[in-house]
Amino acid sequence: SLNEKGELYLGSIKNNLPEGEGKLLLPDGVKFVGKFREGKKDGDGEITEASGETFKGKWICDKLVGEKVATKKKQVYICGCLLYTSPSPRDQRGSRMPSSA
Repeated sequence: SLNEKGELYLGSIKNNLPEGEGKLLLPDGVKFVGKFREGKKDGDGEITEASGETFKGKWICDKLVGEKVATKKKQVYICGCLLYTSPSPRDQRGSRMPSSA
């Protein structure tokens, strides 16, 4: 069902709130598939950013706890040349461009 924020939820509902397994699609293109409790992300889940990058993690009360683990990397090509692969160790430092060789 579509809520007032433009979010689409598909899955189990209890007391008119997401409960158990479900899928949440946000207006900005982000998708969450996983467990819900009392309307909040709670448990194991996978989030796909609008860019296509996908991460697995654990949520408690709508907050990601611990580390998110990349399950699908984003690769950017320009004119057939690989420009960068994300996530990479450079992403942790803020640079999205490969270091020159």
